Amino acid sequence: MRISCSRCGKRAEAAEENPYRGTPLGERIAKHVCVSCWSEWSEYQLMLINEHNLVPAVKEHRAFLVERMKEFLRLPS
Repeated sequence: MRISCSRCGKRAEAAEENPYRGTPLGERIAKHVCVSCWSEWSEYQLMLINEHNLVPAVKEHRAFLVERMKEFLRLPS
């Protein structure tokens, strides 16, 4: 499916990889994020995890990552 990406503004294929499928956040990602920007987010997320010593299994750490993801991908509300 081709979408208009909220981050880069290009018309491109939607990101197939989406750990939030079946949720409202997952729907926003599917409708607004291209493959390339999702890949960039994945790399940036790994850097955040390493630099901040985050443990994704910890609720507060997950919340931090979700907020950074929304900002990074410029997801609409």
